[in-house]
Amino acid sequence: MASGSWQLYSWVQVSRWFATAMGFADEVSAYDRTIAAADHLVRARAILAEAADAALLTRLVA
Repeated sequence: MASGSWQLYSWVQVSRWFATAMGFADEVSAYDRTIAAADHLVRARAILAEAADAALLTRLVA
């Protein structure tokens, strides 16, 4: 996902790749749900920051 001049990476994919490359995939997999939730939160905040109807979307999520 991109916004303007920056790229928003999926931290779920980045953490999985990094853990596998470094040899500790089992340890990181214990945090998959937490990493996924944080990833979704960061993406939602980026989308809300650019949305014309951000106040309405914020009420929907709250």
